[in-house]
Amino acid sequence: MDTGEGSSSGVAGLKEQGTKLWQMFKDVVNKECYIWSPAFMRLTSKRHYPDYYVYIQQPICLADIKQKIDDGLYNSLDDIRQDCDFCFSNAKKYNQKNSQIWLDAK
Repeated sequence: MDTGEGSSSGVAGLKEQGTKLWQMFKDVVNKECYIWSPAFMRLTSKRHYPDYYVYIQQPICLADIKQKIDDGLYNSLDDIRQDCDFCFSNAKKYNQKNSQIWLDAK
């Protein structure tokens, strides 16, 4: 197991694993075979939902997470998972309980 900090194989391995994890979130479908990721792929429009940026202090979307993976900004796979969880918890915090996007985030 490569434990060398900052080694190219370690960074490349994390990018590969992170991309696989990100792809898994991106490709998830619900019981009705509906791909739910488009709602989480981009940040909410500031023009259409300005209150989102008042209510949600640290917005993040799947595209942001992918960019951070590609840029090598994560230190561990758990950090990537935590950002994904944060993306979905933001959606649950902002949207009404049991709405379609809240259920997809759940």
